[in-house]
Amino acid sequence: MKQRDHLATVVQEMGQRHSFIDSTGFVKTYMKEEHQIDIKPWIIKNVMKSELDMKYKKVKPVSIHANSPKNLVLRQ
Repeated sequence: MKQRDHLATVVQEMGQRHSFIDSTGFVKTYMKEEHQIDIKPWIIKNVMKSELDMKYKKVKPVSIHANSPKNLVLRQ
C-alpha cells in the first residue's frame, strides 16, 4: 500500500505542476528515473482511475483546412 500512496502523491504533484500525463508509460518512466520505483502500468492506471478520479481523453485530429481563411469566413 505504501507504493500506491507514494504513486498517488507523485501523480497529484505532476498535475499541480501542469505536467502533460499522456500515458501510464510516462508515469512509469518518471517513477523509475526520479524515485527509483519500478511499478506496473496497470497499477498506475488503477490508482489514477479509482483513487484520483483521473481519466484519459482521446484527442481527435483536426483537419488542416479547419482554420483556412475561407472556412473562417464561412463559419461567421
